[in-house]
Amino acid sequence: MAALLEPTSLPFTVATVDQLVLSDRPLLLKGFVAHWPIVQQCISEGSSAVLDDLIGRYNGQPVLAFHSHEPAARFFYDESGTQYNFKKLKSDLGEVLRDLQRGLSDTLYVGSTATDRCLDGFNEQHALPMGERQPVQSLWIGNRSTVPAHFDVPSNIACCAMGKRRFTLFPPEQIANLYIHQMDLTPAGQTVSSVDIAEPDYLRFPRYREAEKYALVAELEPGDALFVPSMWWHNVEALDEVNALVNFWWREEPAYMGPPAAVLNHALMSLRHLPKVQRDAWRAHFEYYVFGEADLSHIPEAAQGKLGELDERIARQIRAELQNQLK
Repeated sequence: MAALLEPTSLPFTVATVDQLVLSDRPLLLKGFVAHWPIVQQCISEGSSAVLDDLIGRYNGQPVLAFHSHEPAARFFYDESGTQYNFKKLKSDLGEVLRDLQRGLSDTLYVGSTATDRCLDGFNEQHALPMGERQPVQSLWIGNRSTVPAHFDVPSNIACCAMGKRRFTLFPPEQIANLYIHQMDLTPAGQTVSSVDIAEPDYLRFPRYREAEKYALVAELEPGDALFVPSMWWHNVEALDEVNALVNFWWREEPAYMGPPAAVLNHALMSLRHLPKVQRDAWRAHFEYYVFGEADLSHIPEAAQGKLGELDERIARQIRAELQNQLK
C-alpha cells in the first residue's frame, strides 16, 4: 500500500528552493505559504470571500474549463477510449467562480490558468522566493474532482490555497505498472494512467500492485506546499466543495536544450518499428551516447563537437541538423 509522505518544515527562502531542486523525491512543506493573503482570507472569511476577491481581480481573459455532469468526476475517457468523459469549454472565469459559490452537483474545474494573464495583481501578492528562476505560475480551481496520474517535465511546487488536496505520487520508473493510456488524445497535454487509484481494479491492472509499493501520499491543507520532482507521476484529488491550488513550474536546464518529448516522438517514428536486432543496436548507441558516460578521452577536446559540452552554439547546430533530417 501507499506510504504517507512525512511533512517537513523549511523556511520561505531562495535557499529552500535551491535545496528542493536537489531532491529526487517529493517533499511536503507544511505551512510554506500560510502567510499568503488568499490562504489567510480563506481561513478567516471562508472560500466565498476568496472567490469574491478573485472575481474582482479577473480581467475577462477566457479560460478553459472541464465540465462533467457526474459529481466528483474523474477526468478520463469514455468506454470507447477515444473520447473524453467530460467536456472542455472556453469559459468566463468570473462565471465559473460564481457557479462555485452557488454550489454545483456537476463537476467544474479550471486548470493550468496563468495567473499573470487573467488575475490582476495576484502574482505580486502570491509569489515564491525563486531567485533568478522564472517559473510559470498557474491557478487550478474547482469543486470535488480527480485528475488521473500523469507526469510533468518541469519541476513543480504546488501550493494549496483553498480546500484539501490529496496527491498520490509514483517514481518515474513505475510507468510500466501504471497502464498508461493513449498518447494522441490526452485530457490536459500529458498521458495519464488508466488505473482509478481510489478504486483500483487489480484483475484488470494486476501490475498496479507493484506500483502501489512505491506510492507516496501527500495530504495538503491550505498553506501547505508540495515539491514534485520532474517526471514523477501524480494523481490529484480535490476533496472539498471549493479547492484552489497555485503551482510554479520551471526547468533548471537552459532553454536551448529543447523539449525531451520531441526525442520520444522522433523515436516512436524512427525506432519503434524497426526489427528487434536493429532496435537492440540503437539501444546500445543510446546507452553509450545519452544514458551512459561515454569515454571521450581518445578524442581531442577540439574535435568532440556535439559529443562535448553542450552550449547554445552547439544546440543551434544540432537543431539545424534535425531540421534537415526531418525534411
